[in-house]
Amino acid sequence: MVWSDGQSFLSEADLDTCVPLFRCPSYLTCFHFDSDKRLNTSLHLWFSLKSNIVHLFRNSLDACRLRTFYLQSEHGTVNTQIVGKLSVILSYESLRVLKLSRSSLKKLPDLISRLHHLRYLDLSWCAILENLPKSIGNLVNLQTLKLTGCERLEFCTEVVTKLINLRHLEIHLCKAFVDMMPTGLGKLSSLQSLSTFNVVVVDDKNKKNVAGKLNELQTLRNLRGNLEINGLDQVRDVMLESQEVNLIDKQFLESLDLNWNRRGKIDDSLQLLENLRPHHHLRRLNVRMYPGEQFSSWLPFIQHLSHISLSGFDNCKCLPPLEELPYLKSLSIGSMRVLEYMWVSSTAATFFPTLERLNIHSCDKFRGWKWKEDDVSSHHLPLPQFLRLSQLMIYGCPKLTCLPPFPNVEEFELCESTLKPLKEALDTSTTPLSMLKLLKIQGRNLEIDSLPSKFQQNLTSLEHLKLVNVDKLEFWFEDCFPSLKKIMVSLGNSTILPDKMCDLLSLQHIQIFGCHYLKSLPRGMSRLINLVELKVWDCPLLGRCNCKCFTGEDLHRLIMSQPWLWSWEPKW
Repeated sequence: MVWSDGQSFLSEADLDTCVPLFRCPSYLTCFHFDSDKRLNTSLHLWFSLKSNIVHLFRNSLDACRLRTFYLQSEHGTVNTQIVGKLSVILSYESLRVLKLSRSSLKKLPDLISRLHHLRYLDLSWCAILENLPKSIGNLVNLQTLKLTGCERLEFCTEVVTKLINLRHLEIHLCKAFVDMMPTGLGKLSSLQSLSTFNVVVVDDKNKKNVAGKLNELQTLRNLRGNLEINGLDQVRDVMLESQEVNLIDKQFLESLDLNWNRRGKIDDSLQLLENLRPHHHLRRLNVRMYPGEQFSSWLPFIQHLSHISLSGFDNCKCLPPLEELPYLKSLSIGSMRVLEYMWVSSTAATFFPTLERLNIHSCDKFRGWKWKEDDVSSHHLPLPQFLRLSQLMIYGCPKLTCLPPFPNVEEFELCESTLKPLKEALDTSTTPLSMLKLLKIQGRNLEIDSLPSKFQQNLTSLEHLKLVNVDKLEFWFEDCFPSLKKIMVSLGNSTILPDKMCDLLSLQHIQIFGCHYLKSLPRGMSRLINLVELKVWDCPLLGRCNCKCFTGEDLHRLIMSQPWLWSWEPKW
């Protein structure tokens, strides 16, 4: 459905929840209400903030016919005057769709209970919404309830369990559900999407308020899309609360987030993780701050996984083998404090056959991949290759030295880590890293002398080079990169840029930032005949060059006016 201004009325997901509203062709009458017109024939109303005409609604619209009310926000908020007339809007008892997202609504009136036919209610990102009436439980035909981002909202969440036809419940960052997941949520057997489940422990001596446990998910067999489970460190009795979650039976789930919120060892963490085993059709898995020493053995058997992110494991010493997952495209491993190796088995039929993106960050003790210790026959063999890997990012891994070859990588970022992976890649073949297009190096005290001499000539496809806070900047320009088009440099304490940088005649873009002690630009910039853009940012000693982007004629005049003479001189 599209309005006269070309904007879509509802997203495809929204339309899916409202299909019954639009089956009949006669229902496709829609109006953009922004002038004093009488619209007795309207069925669907989109109201923009370009006019203040809510007071005309009662006389201008047929209350028996209006089905959809969409309050369009501008600049992120809906003004107070319109929200103040909300009682007029709620008098249209035939409404099926009510969208009030990002409004200045502070309290939803009890009149909402009159909308017996309402199927779609969007209150997401109502930043100052504080309360929902209990009467909202009377909206038994409601199929979609959106409360995402209602950070001040407090109400008895158990009311939601009365919405027996609810199919979609979006509650991410909603305070009411962060404080209390309702008991009885499992009764909503029609529920198809649940954005978040927060494990909550309520310290109530009278036990009047009891939060819903993880087992509430057991009967929600139709869940699909994304599910995020937070606060797993709050599970007190693992067997009682999680044994019957049955995520393994939820075959329509595509993405699962499992989040612990507290660091430190927690008893029965491994058993809890075992109880949360997902269906093998799962596509994405994110696990954060898992406190156990060992990860569950089910991970390699989730055969359809394409994206895995594991981060914040303080105690985990080893991870299960992942190299045979047939569809894995992206793997991120971060903040593993005690992890040293990922083990490789000689019996594996494949080695990451589809992996395209590998991100390893903040793993202080991680040394890399290694043959299994009990596999003595393979110890003399080289590690298998990442044949499909195109993007490799290594941040904060100072001990990483044993990395399988990655001959086809196109983007390589090596930051605050040893240069050993780069050295080995340059030494492994006659045409090392021939497909590399982007290289980023960051960090001081790097063992640059270990790199092969004139290695730059071998990087025949390199187009983009980023150098951040590196020592001996001139080393990187001792020879020419044949195809380099763009350089980004941040010098830290260095005072000059190497003049040899101006021998890279293919350069088209130069970015210089955070060079607090840089006093002048290279003298040979006039040799860069293909340069089309120069950006200088946060370089205070460059005077009138600082914080500017030069292109076209401005760039030409800059180069010809000898910018190396523009060093800033203090006036005493």
